[in-house]
This record gives sequence, C-alpha cells and structure tokens, in this order.
Amino acid sequence: MTVKQTIKKLHKFDIIAVQWKDITTDSSWVEEKKIEDFKPSKCTSIGFFIGRKGDNITISYSYDFDLKCGAVEVIPIGVILGITKHGVVNRTA
Repeated sequence: MTVKQTIKKLHKFDIIAVQWKDITTDSSWVEEKKIEDFKPSKCTSIGFFIGRKGDNITISYSYDFDLKCGAVEVIPIGVILGITKHGVVNRTA
C-alpha cells in the first residue's frame, strides 16, 4: 500500500507513527571527503493524526478536552517513508 493510500484510510485522532526523511546539516567546517558520507536523517514522529491538507499531513502529540491540539507537526507527504497505525483513542472520556 502506498503512503497516499494509507493516509486515505486514516481517521482524525488515529494514533500513528510516521517514518520520514529530514535534511541533515552541519554548521562546522567539514572536509569535502567527510561530506560525501552525509545522508538525510530518518526520523519517526508519533502522534494523533489530525488530517491531510494538500501535500501535507498534520499530527499532534496531545490535545485537550476542548480538542485544542498541542505540539503540532506538519509533514510533507513527499518525505514520508511509511505510516503505521497504532490505534484510536476515546475522545469522549
């Protein structure tokens, strides 16, 4: 299943883990030979799926009983390597 197909099956507040690629930076003086070994970082973010808008998905690490989200992360779909659903949460507790 592709990333976009997986996203289509998600519902708001599903608990997901997103594996994605990020840039790698080094602001120090680096020999060119060392630079050849640089690779993008592979990251994992875990949170509640908030939704898809355009070419991005939004997750939140927490939300309150008024459904205000805290610690929001927007991830471009093009850098996502995979998404794993880990469950759902009872929003009416």
